[in-house]
Amino acid sequence: MKKMKICYVAILVLGTTITSCSKEESVPNNSVLMAASSNPLYRHAVLAAYSFGVAGIDPYEKLKLPMDSVDPSEGPKYPFEVIEVPTPTYKEETCLLNISKLETHKTYHAIQSNKLTVGFFDDKGSAARVLKLNSDSTGWNAAWGCVQNVEVKNPDVLYVSTNSSFITVIYLSKPCIEFGFELAPDLQDYDHNIGVKFGNSFNGTSEGCITSKVRSPSGARLFALKATKPFTTITVTLNDKPIENAPMTGFGIANIRYKLAE
Repeated sequence: MKKMKICYVAILVLGTTITSCSKEESVPNNSVLMAASSNPLYRHAVLAAYSFGVAGIDPYEKLKLPMDSVDPSEGPKYPFEVIEVPTPTYKEETCLLNISKLETHKTYHAIQSNKLTVGFFDDKGSAARVLKLNSDSTGWNAAWGCVQNVEVKNPDVLYVSTNSSFITVIYLSKPCIEFGFELAPDLQDYDHNIGVKFGNSFNGTSEGCITSKVRSPSGARLFALKATKPFTTITVTLNDKPIENAPMTGFGIANIRYKLAE
């Protein structure tokens, strides 16, 4: 995969589904809060940590995440195509899982369209919750990414806390052949190495793997893959070592797109 160009804008950052088709998060400890206190996105997350969403999928209606090694890393690999930017073809052949109507400052274990439910889990297979934050052309997520790398400059986002785990698992209720999302970290002015694996169980890689460098502000990147074999599980891993006195405490994702397997 070729190196990606990232542009920078000196503005506060980060930003990032009910459906349109084009064709408890826990309160962080005080030390972490102090380290990230200058980050506007992080402040939103802290303030909303006491509020739990009830729209979308009820927190007790959990998807079952396959934890067994039915998709071992040493197993067969299948050809796949990495989609580096949101091209017209990518947008035309996928459906957008639109989060704009989710309630702001509420958390969700899963979100759904008429066709697909997307659930969030930690590295132990326990249900995780993501925080809905709105777009804002003049606020903290005004500098989401360069226009050639993302769909819009300041999208609505789902904020994923990484206080308890540096691995987040996205589980799909139906097999997909294509899936993607934009991602940016909440810690600004540092490069972060992100790995995204596609398979049919926790940490499965048979259908593909993407690694890329992201940054805030203005460095959100698309992580999207078109596979030749359906998949149901996407594992997002933060490959950085913690930065002393300034830990990355989460990231935002936006513009989740999918194409169901036939």
